[in-house]
Amino acid sequence: MFNLFKSKKKRLPVETWEMVLIKNALKKLPKEFESLINQIDEKLFLYSLVGYSSAFPDYVAFSFAPTLINKFEKKKEADYEITDIRVFDSHTSHFKTLTIHVSEGVICGYTLSGPKDVKIDAANVDVSRYVKKRNDNVYYDNAKKLLAAQDLELVSQGNVYEVILNGKLYYHIKELEDGDFIGVDSDGILYNVTHDPFEITPLNKSLKEFLGA
Repeated sequence: MFNLFKSKKKRLPVETWEMVLIKNALKKLPKEFESLINQIDEKLFLYSLVGYSSAFPDYVAFSFAPTLINKFEKKKEADYEITDIRVFDSHTSHFKTLTIHVSEGVICGYTLSGPKDVKIDAANVDVSRYVKKRNDNVYYDNAKKLLAAQDLELVSQGNVYEVILNGKLYYHIKELEDGDFIGVDSDGILYNVTHDPFEITPLNKSLKEFLGA
């Protein structure tokens, strides 16, 4: 379960070392992952969203440049993760496990196992044991029951997850600019959730109408 906008939640500009690390890993993988490198080269990723998940505390999500996302999305492609990538932590002199998460053809985030006090050597990456795993999204399965068919067509599976805001459960269904997003509650009511200032405002229209799609 994801829990946003609490004291340990952070929205930070994507850092160079994150992009270098992921790109170095992808360059060592088979050609089927080559298109993911283009997303980094074209600066698709704007922010790292840190500390969103209590169930998965190591997960870092990415927000995207809205003018570029449609170029890379593949709506019919199944979500998957590339895991068991080993990266060297100079601080502990041990390898850590990197997992790259991909939703509908787009890198949506990554997981770096272990403590946060690390010094990653982005050039020291071992992909010899890598595994590609298909993901099933139970949050998407729940959220799609709450959405109209025309709105569901605009929702990417990998962008759907649970959030708790002011003690109430919502499903994050659509990323907007600067970490803001559209959510839906258990009654099927859509909301515009903004980060700064923090506000939860009923949409009073369909997602399709709001996006002008």
